[in-house]
Amino acid sequence: MRYSDPITDKGEKLMKKIVLASITVILLLCVPALSRAEIFKAVFIDGDTLFNGTYTPDGRSFDSYYTAEEKLKAKLNAERSCKFLLMDEKGVFYYPCQKEGKVLSINQSWERFTRNLTEEQQKQKAAGKRFRTWIAYVPLIGQVVTVEGDVYPGVAGIKAINIKGIEVEQEVER
Repeated sequence: MRYSDPITDKGEKLMKKIVLASITVILLLCVPALSRAEIFKAVFIDGDTLFNGTYTPDGRSFDSYYTAEEKLKAKLNAERSCKFLLMDEKGVFYYPCQKEGKVLSINQSWERFTRNLTEEQQKQKAAGKRFRTWIAYVPLIGQVVTVEGDVYPGVAGIKAINIKGIEVEQEVER
């Protein structure tokens, strides 16, 4: 039978708590350093049809990722709460996520983002043309956009991005 010294046991427990708290603080300080702000061109992709093999990125043009028929099906999927992905010109995938530390998220098909206007659109706005100040995912399926956000390392080769703004050069079809 092992003899238990209450003073030593309390000291060991306290030391374990201090070590765990220190590790937690170090991780919390390091994680923001893992993300970095980036701006890049990407195409919005319906994740369901990508991962179930319906459409593969092989041999597809970046500028016209979907055919008209495929785009319609992908948008229908998007309206039904599929997961969205972004693919940049190098073929790297990004999964849109909430900012670090935010646990609860909302349905992606409902989420809205700040719309960044191109220089031409800013001139048109100054001349009186109206533009929405926000944009949602669903109409962006198959569109090439410029995305601004914090990029995280992600998992299994797919990076994560907390989108800060999206710039769309052409008007979005509904």
